[in-house]
Amino acid sequence: MEPAFLIVGTPRSGTTLVQRLACELPEVRVPHETHFFSLHAEGLLRRRRFPLVGAELREELEIWASNEGLQGRAINLDAIVERLDGRAESLWILFSAIVTELAGDAEIIGEKTPDHLLWVPTLARAVPRLRFVVVVRDPRAVVASMGGVPFSMRGHVLQAERWLADQRLLRSAARQLGAERLLLLRYEDIVRQPQEARQQLASFLGVSAAPIQGSPGDLFLPWEWWKVRALDQISTDRIGAWKDALTRRQVAQVVAICRGEMAAYGYEDGRPGVAAALSALGRIRPSDQIRRIRYRRGRRRRLRWLASRRVHEGLVAPRREAVVAS
Repeated sequence: MEPAFLIVGTPRSGTTLVQRLACELPEVRVPHETHFFSLHAEGLLRRRRFPLVGAELREELEIWASNEGLQGRAINLDAIVERLDGRAESLWILFSAIVTELAGDAEIIGEKTPDHLLWVPTLARAVPRLRFVVVVRDPRAVVASMGGVPFSMRGHVLQAERWLADQRLLRSAARQLGAERLLLLRYEDIVRQPQEARQQLASFLGVSAAPIQGSPGDLFLPWEWWKVRALDQISTDRIGAWKDALTRRQVAQVVAICRGEMAAYGYEDGRPGVAAALSALGRIRPSDQIRRIRYRRGRRRRLRWLASRRVHEGLVAPRREAVVAS
């Protein structure tokens, strides 16, 4: 088997909630985040050439399993090697074996790691059958929520810059892939009408929206305390929570940075005019402006690498793709 879909989005946008809704559909499973592409794949492609066989395969699995996103979680690497018959023909085949092992028995499996967002254009080209569920949330709420987790980028300005770049990438992907391969869900719409969001997911994945099965208990790892809320009763109480978490200056600067994409996604309330936006941007500290520029440059370099022939050739086997044992 292989993943039929990926759930991606800027961190703190509601991807865990969407993972939960997907897992409540019959015969759909999405295990905890693998961080495979975001924390492992690029290093692997710089170190190795496919196929990976024997000791090389085992060593790469051990490196992956030790990544900071998994924090030493015990994973049955022998079972993954067995699924592959000791040989991984491509990066996609290796990823598929990992996700299949973590997901267990299910007719449809998916994967959710928000930071795999950057890989969407690359994966879409290399794996034409793969579909994507994209989650977007008001950038003010994203920035506010980032303040309460241990992994956030430092400062509201850089967080807003990332949100802006992420949404531009995803809107471009949506135009290219169309509704058959990419489903866009807004967090605010999900919590207002969770049954409608569940129906959209079911239709997109080609399964029935009922009966609803209970969410599995392993959507995330035990130490990921910031995800527990996604298992609570779904409510709208977090939609406007950013108003109590951010200062006026922070709100003004976040909106000034993100205003164009906010309009594109329907976040019209509180958007300033051009003059007010320019004024807010002018009050951003020079050090933060420099960090914005560095972030853009670093992101462009990474996206060029992900679009390279080297990555494409590693992602899919040049002659054939091995079938991962189900």
